[in-house]
Amino acid sequence: MQRIIATSTIPGDLGEKMRAAARAGFAGIVIVENDLLYFDRKPAEVRGLAEELGLGVVALETFRDSEGLP
Repeated sequence: MQRIIATSTIPGDLGEKMRAAARAGFAGIVIVENDLLYFDRKPAEVRGLAEELGLGVVALETFRDSEGLP
């Protein structure tokens, strides 16, 4: 079993979050959509950074905070 972490649980921009996850020994990340949208790099560059850090991108979380929607 691999340890993964969602980027929503780590402070900073997406690059900082990815580096922190890698330093902490996580094997993969779940990227929250807003982190990807507001990061100043293209998705392909994010993938490259993940590979460089030895992280797998497990999922993209696009649907959050649905409580109370009609």
